[in-house]
Amino acid sequence: LRGVERRARLFAEVQCGSAEAAARAVSVVARVFAGDAGRWPMAHWPAQYWRLLLATPQLRTTEGTRTTSLLGAIACLPLATRTSVLLQLVSGLDDAAISEVLGEPAATWQGRIRDALPADLAGQPDVAAWRGWQAQVKQALATPVPVAAEAPALPEATLAAAPSAPHAADATRHRHVPWLW
Repeated sequence: LRGVERRARLFAEVQCGSAEAAARAVSVVARVFAGDAGRWPMAHWPAQYWRLLLATPQLRTTEGTRTTSLLGAIACLPLATRTSVLLQLVSGLDDAAISEVLGEPAATWQGRIRDALPADLAGQPDVAAWRGWQAQVKQALATPVPVAAEAPALPEATLAAAPSAPHAADATRHRHVPWLW
């Protein structure tokens, strides 16, 4: 969860329009995910996490006051389109996993993204606008989260499931010495 927490927080904040609602959604999903993760193979964890996040009530509504100023061009898109764009730009999932999370074929959600982009002079989706959105997401992910908005500590079950530091250090060391393998 630690590797996806910042992405999930950005996704949730832009999706629901409120930093407070996003923090609550991410916190609830972390607790639920930690309790249920043992039921799924580890390879399914990313899609399950994002599916759980999308299932939170805060992220499924279009009502309420939008208090976030993050990713303004994306935040004003219709809910289904915003979800597709954010999953593509923020989640770090591949196309097959996004299709699994959304429960629809790639052509459907990719079509929503294409339709959301402004058209260039040739009538095609504007690649420069897409690159601009990518740059905004990259900048938002690189911006430090204010201390007051940080997520609560992860449950002990989640921390216990994380690999211990010596194993991570061994894996890093061996990656740099390919001839050992």
